[in-house]
Amino acid sequence: RLSQAVLRAPGVNLISKNQRAMVDLLATDVRYDTTQADELLRGSGIHCPSLDSYIEELVSYVQRRLREERARSEARVEALEVPPR
Repeated sequence: RLSQAVLRAPGVNLISKNQRAMVDLLATDVRYDTTQADELLRGSGIHCPSLDSYIEELVSYVQRRLREERARSEARVEALEVPPR
């Protein structure tokens, strides 16, 4: 599987377990039967956009959240550090 190959790549061990789980989840081959949803939405003008149309926004969101979490973690560590005397 692609996700397993990615996880064996050099440096990937630096990724947290949660991020590794996300990579595995994203690489999982999933197919959904949208027959009923398509039928209900037919003629409404509502449709599911292609992943290509919003993947960059999803990646940006995840990157932003990771930066924010890193900053919070660093702030917690700094708050615990004892200043030199």
